[in-house]
Amino acid sequence: KAAIAGQPLNYEPPTDENPYFFNMLRLDHLDRALASGQGALSGNLIASLTLIGLIFSLAILAIITIVLPLWIKSRTQDQHPPPFWAGALYFSLIGAGFMFVEIGLLQRLSVFLSHPIYALGVLLFTIIASTGVGSFFSERLSLDRIPWIYVYPTVTTMMILTLRFILPPLISNLITIPIPIKIAISVIVIFPMGILMGLFFPTGMRLARASYATETPWYWALNGIFGVLCSALGVFVAIYIGISANFDIAALCYAGVLLALHQMHRIAQERAKSLTMTAKGETVEAEA
Repeated sequence: KAAIAGQPLNYEPPTDENPYFFNMLRLDHLDRALASGQGALSGNLIASLTLIGLIFSLAILAIITIVLPLWIKSRTQDQHPPPFWAGALYFSLIGAGFMFVEIGLLQRLSVFLSHPIYALGVLLFTIIASTGVGSFFSERLSLDRIPWIYVYPTVTTMMILTLRFILPPLISNLITIPIPIKIAISVIVIFPMGILMGLFFPTGMRLARASYATETPWYWALNGIFGVLCSALGVFVAIYIGISANFDIAALCYAGVLLALHQMHRIAQERAKSLTMTAKGETVEAEA
């Protein structure tokens, strides 16, 4: 074991947690891999460096196109008080959390359905359909009833953690059943999660319009850039840490949404009260 541990390639058998038999490079031996870089090591090195380069490129683009302009604008014009940053945190976290869940599910389904094409097709179909259902029903979510607005992030976090623990034994026990039944089970398992995740964006936009409507284009941008960045970061996490880590990070993201949601909801209520009092004052003046 000591001899294997000192090698730049990981020769331990792949598991369902790390089923990447095609990429065995150890990141802690990256310097040795760069020094030699021959044979199987060369292909692993190219793949790893490509993924790392992609992540850094996306991060730099995010800083240049989103973070830096927002920072400059806030410094020069003072147009971004706390309500804006609460919304920025909210939409960034749901973009990141969504992609970490999706990447984690994609990796699990690739093992369960025995082929990444099946996994991608089933996952995209189910996620698109279920999040659409969630978005449709989000209009019925009352923003005035405080307990309800905190329920769906809490339930989403709990469901992510539930999937994190039940998917590995479920896959192990059902791996031999026919593909059509596997697909049906996959849809049934993913659909409730998709409905919950579909609630976040439209509900957030409703709160944003009520608290800081002029900056909603920035919220779209933040949500999009974090989704793109975390799609690459999720693959990196799955390969070099483990698939379950994607679900752990996603759960942290959706738990963090509660903090931003509380601030956005508070500001929206204060703004609504202020507008109501202003309208009443104008009515009294008009009657006088």
